[in-house]
Amino acid sequence: MGKLKIVVTDHRFGEIRHEEEVLRPLGAEVILCTCKTEDDVIEQVWDADGVLNSAVPIGRRVIEKMQKCKVIAYYGTGVDAIEVDAATERGIYVTNVRDYCSQEVAEHVMAFLLSLARKLPNFDSSVRAGRWKESLPQPIRSLKGLKLGLFGFGKIAQAVAEKAKGLGLEILVCSRREIAPSAQLRVVDFETLLRESDFLSLHTALTHQTHGRFGEREFRMMKPSAYFINAARGGLVDENALARALSEKWIAGAGLDVLKSEPPQPENDLLKLDSVILSPHVGWFSHDSNQRLRESAAREVLRVLKGEPPLSAVNFEEVAKTKSGGKPPVAAPPAQEAAWNGNELKGANGIGSGNGNGSKNGNGYHRKTIRTAEYIIRYLERMGVQYIFGVSGGTISPLYRAIADSGIRDVLTKHEGGASFMADGYARVSGRLGVCMATAGPGATNLITGVTSAHADSIPMLVLTGQVSTDYFGRGASQEGSPEAGDIVQMFKHVTRYSGLAFKAGKVPELLRKALTHALHGRKGPVHLSLPSDVLREEIDGIPELERRLPSASAGFDREAIRKAATAILRAKHPAMLIGHGCLLSDACEEARRLAEMFRIPVATTPKAKGALPEDHVLSMGCFGFSGTPLADEYLLSGKVDVLIAVGTSFNEWATQGWKKELAPTQALLQIDIDPREIGKNYPAAVPLVGEAKVILTELLYEIQRQRKWVVYEGNGHFEELTELRSRVGLMKRPERMKSDELPLKPQRLMADLRASLPADALVFVDGGANRSWATHYFSALAPHTFFSATGMASMGYGVAAAVGAKFAAPDRIVASIVGDGGFLMNGMEVATAVAYNKPVIWVVLNDGRYGMIYHGRQILGYPTVSSEYPMCDVAKVAEGLGARGIQIHEPGEICPSLIREIVESGTPTVLDVRIDPEEVPLIAERVSSLKRGFAERKEHAADRVHA
Repeated sequence: MGKLKIVVTDHRFGEIRHEEEVLRPLGAEVILCTCKTEDDVIEQVWDADGVLNSAVPIGRRVIEKMQKCKVIAYYGTGVDAIEVDAATERGIYVTNVRDYCSQEVAEHVMAFLLSLARKLPNFDSSVRAGRWKESLPQPIRSLKGLKLGLFGFGKIAQAVAEKAKGLGLEILVCSRREIAPSAQLRVVDFETLLRESDFLSLHTALTHQTHGRFGEREFRMMKPSAYFINAARGGLVDENALARALSEKWIAGAGLDVLKSEPPQPENDLLKLDSVILSPHVGWFSHDSNQRLRESAAREVLRVLKGEPPLSAVNFEEVAKTKSGGKPPVAAPPAQEAAWNGNELKGANGIGSGNGNGSKNGNGYHRKTIRTAEYIIRYLERMGVQYIFGVSGGTISPLYRAIADSGIRDVLTKHEGGASFMADGYARVSGRLGVCMATAGPGATNLITGVTSAHADSIPMLVLTGQVSTDYFGRGASQEGSPEAGDIVQMFKHVTRYSGLAFKAGKVPELLRKALTHALHGRKGPVHLSLPSDVLREEIDGIPELERRLPSASAGFDREAIRKAATAILRAKHPAMLIGHGCLLSDACEEARRLAEMFRIPVATTPKAKGALPEDHVLSMGCFGFSGTPLADEYLLSGKVDVLIAVGTSFNEWATQGWKKELAPTQALLQIDIDPREIGKNYPAAVPLVGEAKVILTELLYEIQRQRKWVVYEGNGHFEELTELRSRVGLMKRPERMKSDELPLKPQRLMADLRASLPADALVFVDGGANRSWATHYFSALAPHTFFSATGMASMGYGVAAAVGAKFAAPDRIVASIVGDGGFLMNGMEVATAVAYNKPVIWVVLNDGRYGMIYHGRQILGYPTVSSEYPMCDVAKVAEGLGARGIQIHEPGEICPSLIREIVESGTPTVLDVRIDPEEVPLIAERVSSLKRGFAERKEHAADRVHA
């Protein structure tokens, strides 16, 4: 046997001493070449036993000429230059070096992040130009609490995440790999990653699927304040789209270590932009990483030529099977075992393709089947689900067994109704899927009110209910809800986006994907699966394979409609904007604010969207509709509004004061909604704008800027009118009550004390009942996504439990619930759930010994107040009995910053039993008038039928 020949095809280091040292045991001839073309490579490697490659392409033509080659080792994390399929066909291992520079690249990414966040290039150029702090660039924000999005989650991304956590950043990850959840890390889908990230860093391989993955559509979905970082592969990005995004300020800046063409051409627009920091593909480099790279690549050649399996072959399984007659090897290197199990993915830094063959047994082979219950829980775990709220039972025991073996935590609630409300609260705050679960029969039916509430408010939720064994269908089994007895699927069908029954285990993967597509795309909402106990125990093929992107039709828009809307806004004399809950669901508050500020458009929100524009903003008119402000009433119902921009509102009863005709604008209603069925349903829309509010508003802002080049905006008088109205009618009715020292305590004063005591970013949940009226009118919401009111169903008891779910989603935020004593008595046992899981929620209970909205509503109508009063309950003692802290509040000013601070520092769930004036009438006149009109119309219809 002759001397082994090893060829280094091309080399950027000038010498091969590290390679020679590693390969010395082989006694091989190691040759350093300077190949530039495939012909050069063929000439050198045709008789080589092993090849080390840096950049020159090794395609099929080259590989077919290789007579003896057993391994091609690539200097890097990918295998960009090598045609792997051709090598596999010839039985040649292709290896890479997966972890030689994780820390270096992670440090480079963090350097970009810090430089961009702190505007260091701006300061550097200013100082060099002789400007010493003359004008500080804006904005500069503290990193703590901002969101770093990672596309891919390989070792480099994991290293970035660890470093970023130390700076207080929240980590968002979009990846196919299985990720253990943690307090600062959550797994999100691709669109959520784009919308929520303040910094977005790429950590994925360059493949046919990921080439040009980030283009115009993706950059338009990002925040205008967001920064884009790429230290992975230049080909992942459409550079023309990135240059446009930076030039037109769709995003704030970028840090780039890689470009599509390196070195870049002088005409590359990215070189001309001050908002870009560039480095010449050096993120990987340190003297230590250089040595690790070269030694690791050479060691792979050494292993293969010694007859040992390589540690990091991207085609290990395929080549190993070829060499062993089609059978997988009984023992494989640890790195390869991980790769088979879907935990190490091909390519650089993250998303690639694990084979998904199933879980590995003790012999190194893969288990071909798993139980249906385990499949469901594994699927949810891979989606990033962290909690499942519910009450256990016999028919769903297989699911709980699977949860026990997973990273998902089950939250045992005191009632199934509390479970569905908690899943709702969790979803609203986290922006992720809420999951709740119950057993068959009454367990399932007890979920329905909370599910209906989520459906009315478009909250994404997965509802899993048990079912008796299919063998027992129609035989009168205990708690049966089959199609032949009660039909629980049909019950849920009317209050969910999808409801299905799993008759066969083999259909579960399809049903689960179908349900989640309905829950998470288009108009979101709850979905339901009924799972018979025998189906849950059956075996099905394989482990769950997550979809890269579930189908979505929500990101499109009608360009012509956008043009018409932009023209209408530019020609408006007295415009107004009404923001609904859909704006919050689409995370479009920033875009709505920018549009309003561009033309100083007065803005009102529906009660459900309270805070979408901070209520201390100069353009805010507060809420319109139920318990709305005098300012919003005067402006919107004046008959002067010519163009009304409606963002994500269906104009329901609560949002329109019972469909007031005067709300319709004189010229054009521009209605934005993701659901075409909502547009024009209650008021005719001159320009229907169907799609995600964030996408529509982004395109609208761009189109307005384009049209402003030739259209002069003439409207401005409306802002002066708004200012005059604000001083004349104000934002509050009877504002003096907010300072009242009278006893019993006025609810208006309570709301003022609460607002003064809670931080602006506290998460406040409001229950159904009179307390909602007081909070909607007198409690100012100072930031989007901080005020939560489920007005779709207006369920009492919602706020008690939903706040607990919110605390699971945001453990570091203050969470408060404003609730009446009636709502507390309906669902107050969930305080014990908060105690059990150490979730220190603050419940503020307005205690007046009655259902206040019913009592006062009947008084206004002149009806008897029968069945609306009850003996006052000592809510503080109830709380203490449940293990929480209970404090009675009687005096104005007792709720103050020092009390809230002391409660927060105690870390104990706390109930404030606030004794309010029971005779103070809530702001429900419009709601009562609407009911009265309804009664009158029904009486007229009945009379018409009699006469007919």
